[in-house]
This record gives sequence, C-alpha cells and structure tokens, in this order.
Amino acid sequence: MFLANVISQLSGMIVFLVAFGGGMYLVFNGYTTIGSVTAIVQLVNFVVMPLNEIGMGMSKFREGQATLNAFEVKRCNWTSDW
Repeated sequence: MFLANVISQLSGMIVFLVAFGGGMYLVFNGYTTIGSVTAIVQLVNFVVMPLNEIGMGMSKFREGQATLNAFEVKRCNWTSDW
C-alpha cells in the first residue's frame, strides 16, 4: 500500500509541474501573464489535491480491511456467563 501512496503523490506533483512548467513557457513567450499561470496552478491544486486525498483514503481503507480480515473476531455471549 505504500507504493500506492507514493504513486498518488507523485502523480499530483507531475500534474502541478506540467501546469506550472507549461504556464512558464507561455509567459516567457508572451502568450499569457504570471497572474494567469498562478490562477491556473491554484485551480489545478483544487482539483488534484482532493483526488490525491481520495486515493490515499482508499489505500488506508484497504489496509484496514486487510487488518480486519487478518483477525478473527470472537463473539462472547454475555448472558450465558451470568
């Protein structure tokens, strides 16, 4: 599950770097302004970060399921003990 977290975080960083790098390319060539790039990067963060958190949450949920399945849950009949 550690690998899933690493891949999720890495993909988020790649999307950020592509948006920022592409924006800087457009700024240097005069097609847009630094303010527009900042706005696009912020919008990308608001989309990518929740998706990243969903992926990490699913990973933690699966880890919890595996742990729960590893333990045998014993039920105790409290009424018969009295």
